[in-house]
Amino acid sequence: RKKEKFWQNKLEFRWRCNTEFDLVVECI
Repeated sequence: RKKEKFWQNKLEFRWRCNTEFDLVVECI
């Protein structure tokens, strides 16, 4: 589900990547 949000809003994904380590791997 988080991945879907990333596709919907790259900005939101970027913010989550900075806050959630879980997305750090996908943030790269």
